[in-house]
Formats: sequence, structure tokens, C-alpha cells
Amino acid sequence: MLKKLPFLLLLLICSMSMNLANAEIIYVYDENDGLITNATDGDEGCQVSCDFKAGEFGSSAEGSYANLIDNNLGTFFTSAWDGSAPEPDDHPHYLQIDLKDRPQQKIIFYMGIRDDQWGQTNRPTKLTITASNDVESWKEIITLEMPNAANVKEMYSDMIDLGESYRYLRFNVLTSNGGGYIGNYPYFAIGEFQVYEALPKEISDALAQLKKLYNTLSQKAAFPTGGTDVGYYDEGKIMAYEDQMIKTGDLLENGGSDDAYAAQAEALQNAYDAVLSSGIALVDGYYYFISGYPEFKNQQGVEKAMFVNENNMLCWQNFDPNNAMQLFKIAKQEDGTFTIQNIASGTYIGAVEGTSVQLPMTETPTVGQTIKNFDGTAQWKIANALNDQAYHSAEHNSGVGVNGRVVTWDGNANSCSAWIIRPITDQSLIDKLVNEGSKQYIAYQMQIAINNAQETRKIANDLEALITKASQISSNAQSSGDGSAYGKPYNVTKTLQYNSSASVQLQMPLYNQTALTAVDIAKTLAQLNTLSYGKAKEDLIMQINKMYYLAQNT
Repeated sequence: MLKKLPFLLLLLICSMSMNLANAEIIYVYDENDGLITNATDGDEGCQVSCDFKAGEFGSSAEGSYANLIDNNLGTFFTSAWDGSAPEPDDHPHYLQIDLKDRPQQKIIFYMGIRDDQWGQTNRPTKLTITASNDVESWKEIITLEMPNAANVKEMYSDMIDLGESYRYLRFNVLTSNGGGYIGNYPYFAIGEFQVYEALPKEISDALAQLKKLYNTLSQKAAFPTGGTDVGYYDEGKIMAYEDQMIKTGDLLENGGSDDAYAAQAEALQNAYDAVLSSGIALVDGYYYFISGYPEFKNQQGVEKAMFVNENNMLCWQNFDPNNAMQLFKIAKQEDGTFTIQNIASGTYIGAVEGTSVQLPMTETPTVGQTIKNFDGTAQWKIANALNDQAYHSAEHNSGVGVNGRVVTWDGNANSCSAWIIRPITDQSLIDKLVNEGSKQYIAYQMQIAINNAQETRKIANDLEALITKASQISSNAQSSGDGSAYGKPYNVTKTLQYNSSASVQLQMPLYNQTALTAVDIAKTLAQLNTLSYGKAKEDLIMQINKMYYLAQNT
């Protein structure tokens, strides 16, 4: 059996231990006595089933039940990830276990994560356990938040009391890490899975407390080090904490006195608390949002950052710390969400429904923004209370994209849906960008308008000459003479038999209002730093409107 670390399921599970004087009852398992012994696909005795197995409903055939108990995280079972959802599409996809002639009331289950590039993406992150004895009526037992850190590949549950003995168990997957859906519910992938009978064991209270702390901390995400962005921790304190974890593991394996257990529990807790206090926290202040997608740096040697474009929409481009359009002010609200305001435009990140839709900016905060850490990294998922899909750098082109939109699209750490939150600590630079931000934004909008007008004018002037040689020209006029060409001599007035005419038009730009308006705009730009800001802004808007109108009509 693979080496596995027990864990305490987060938040939603109660302690199932009982105090007996200075002793405590804990629940353990026999790893050689798994309740799933037959997972052969198609066999009548197979104990595993799924409502939406890969290979059914037009989906790709991939993974098998047998892979769940083969002691190999390199193989896996997956629910269908393509094709059409089964009908009725009214319930989460599940893994069902038939305990056959060994129904249980108290269980512990083990889950191992698929050990490849897709394992972290499709791992279950939240599931509900239901139980039945007839496969018709199901009792909801508990909903569990599963560990999601990339460094946690294997996990045991605490003891789960079903209330009475049941033969059938369903593990209904409510969410998976990647957020991929077939129909209304997410698909999932698992490397290993087993269910055990929970066996009571009496131990001392001090030992029980140390085991509980050790098990809890063993399932925590690794602490990222070596950076100055939000989410990094002090490397020295992490090393001290890891040393205490090793000492705790040795003590639990070799045994000791109650005093030794209590002292080690205190040392371990103190070391962990010291790490937490060393972290770079997200507090109210000024930040850049840098893409966490490493291929931008690998392909182009540059970082990419969010910014607000000329149309007041959220986009991304090359990172420039002196660009106020890339600087945002974060403020936490009473409900735990945030407002995120752009310094240059003065507008706030808004919200939009749907997938792959660009994020708008709004004049006032309209919906709380959510900022959640990708466990074990210094990268963050930024979304909002209306739409939990992550903000994503579209048009990334696998790292060679130069710039693009920020849209709604879920992903993981190190994807285009992950962001590094970089604090700006230079107060003089903050003051400079805050003071000049609005001017930068107006100048940027003006330059875009000028470029668009010039392009429009270029198209208008870029006409192709249709007459390129003399042979293309003809006329009904004939050469002068005695009129014999018409069969008649000149008449009394000496005119030709037929009238003819020709004209030539020449144009010279003695006056060009478009050119003069462009000059006015350039002058207005110079005035931005010398004249009153309000007056310059009004003049600028008027000149841009004139340029746009003239470009459309000349």
C-alpha cells in the first residue's frame, strides 16, 4: 500500500473522539483490510460504479475502475470529460461503492490524486457523501471540503459516522479544481480510492492532541518562499517549522511520555504560528496584478500586467511599474470582498455574467471582488461575488501573445487565470502615479484617438489610380481641318459639326482643417502640464471630437 498521511477534513467535520479521564478514543484503520476488493470493469461482482463513466454517452474511453485499487497513482479513473451529459442532468456525478456483505456504520476513506499534469486540475475539491441500503432512497451524511494543495497527493478522512450500517455509499462530487463541466456538473479524476472500517483505539490525551495537530498540519499547503509579492513567507521560519514536523513524526513513530508529547505539540504549534506571522499579507493599499502564467516570461522575457484600456475595459499588456493604468488600489469591505480601483481611470473593476466575457470598469463599485489564494503558491484567483469564474488573460497564444483582454475563465495556479499581487512600497512612486495618473490616462486616450484618425485618413488618401496609360483615353472629338472629315466644308460660323469639350482639375491643399486640428491636439497635449487640468481636459475632448468627425467626412 502506498504511504498515506491521515488528514482532518476541513471545517465541516466534527471530532468523533471521547474523553475517558486522561485517555481518548481515536479511530484508526487496517490498511490491509480495504472494503473494496473487486473493481474489475464489467464483472458482476464489481463494487464500483459511476453515473457518467468515461466511454459512455459519447465520451472518450479513458481510465477504469480497476485503476482505483492498483496501488499506482500513475493510473486513474475519470468521469466523462466530453460528450453529452446524461439525462436527467439533475444531480452531481458520483462514485458509488457497494460494500456487499460488509455494511458499515463508521468508515474512513482514502483518496489518492492522479499523479500527472491533469491530476491537480480535475481533483475533487468538495463532495457530499450519501448512503443507502436499497439504491432508491439516499440519506445525506456529510459535505466535505477536500484538501486542494498541489503538494497533497494522498489523504485519509477522519472517522465518518453514518448513523447506522449501510451497504451503498455515494461520493457526489460538487466541485473540482479545474471547474470543468459536462452539462450542469463538474467531471473529476481520481488516482486511488478505498474505504475502511473505522476501528476505535484508546490512547493518552497528550498523544491524541499531538496526533491531531500533526495530521492537520500534514495536509496544509507548502509555504512559498523567495519572493516579495503577497503570499510569500520567511524562508528561515519555514525551515524551523519543517524541522519541528520531522521531530514530531519521529516522536509519534518511536513513542514517548505524555510530557514529551505535550512539549512537542507546543513547539510544533509555535513554529507554525511563526511562519504564518511572517507572511506578506493582502492589506488595503496599492498593487500591480501580474500574470501568473510562466510562459509569458519563458517566451518573451517579460511580465504581463492588468491595465485599463481607452474604452474603460480590463486588459493586459507588458508590465511597466511607471504606468498608472496598471496600478490598482485594493480596499477590503465589511463582507470580506474587496473594491479594486484603477488609479489612472478612477474606475472600479465591475462584473459580468457568462464565460469568456471581458470585464468592464464602472464609475462606482457595483459588486464585491473576491481574491483567493491558490494553495501552496503565491498566486491568486481574482473573481467577484456575482461570477466566481477567474479573471483570465485572453489572447495569450501560449505565451507569445503581446496584449489582450481580461475575461472570465476558470483555471489553476500557473495558468492564465492566476495572478501575482505585487505591492508597491515606494511612497514617492505611489504619490507620482496618483498625481499624474489621470493625465496619463487622458494622454493615452488622446493618442489612441489620433492614431485611429490617422489610420482613417490614410485609408481615405490611399486611392489606387485607375488610369495608368494613354491608350485608356478616347474622345469623340476629331482633329481640325477643312471639315472634310464630316463630308462638309466649314460653315459660315467656322464651327465643327459636333461640339466637344475637355477639362482638367488641379487641387492644392491651401487650407486643411484636419491638419490644423491635429496641430491643435498636439498643442493641447503640451498644455496638459502647464495649464489647468480641467480646462485642458475639456479642450482635449473637443479637439478629439473634431478630429474624429473630420476623419469620417474627408
